[in-house]
Amino acid sequence: MNGKRPFEERVLARFDIVFERFDVVFARFDTVDSAIHGLHSRIQALESRADDTNLRLEKLEIRAYDTKPIWEQALKEIVATRRDLSKRLDRIEAVVYETRSDLRDVEDRLDKIEPKPHRKTTTFLPIVGAHSVAALGEGSLKIMSERQSIFHISFAIFHLSSGRK
Repeated sequence: MNGKRPFEERVLARFDIVFERFDVVFARFDTVDSAIHGLHSRIQALESRADDTNLRLEKLEIRAYDTKPIWEQALKEIVATRRDLSKRLDRIEAVVYETRSDLRDVEDRLDKIEPKPHRKTTTFLPIVGAHSVAALGEGSLKIMSERQSIFHISFAIFHLSSGRK
């Protein structure tokens, strides 16, 4: 016999060492296995959150498709209103020009009846911003206030709505 211990004891001692090493390896496998389970549960949580996000996104897309016809209709109405307003402003402008012409005719008739040598005649130019420009006799200009401009516009609207031509 080689050594103080019998062969069987030495083999069993070696098996014990191998088993201890296997225990260490198995412990490491258990650690890796628990880490994998932890990763798996985290991935499942991420997948769940991604699914929830996809559902919310689908709902928002459905809602966007639901409101698209509403916005298209609103845009059509805005365009139609703009066209109508443009037509009305054109009619008002025509009435203003007609009123100016009538005013000139009245002034001419008045000049025939009682001529005044230094009487200033007033010609209104189109509205510019919040003010109108009135061309007075002898080449001078007068800037009318917004209130005066509104009066002249109101007069034109009244003239248009009363059916006068």
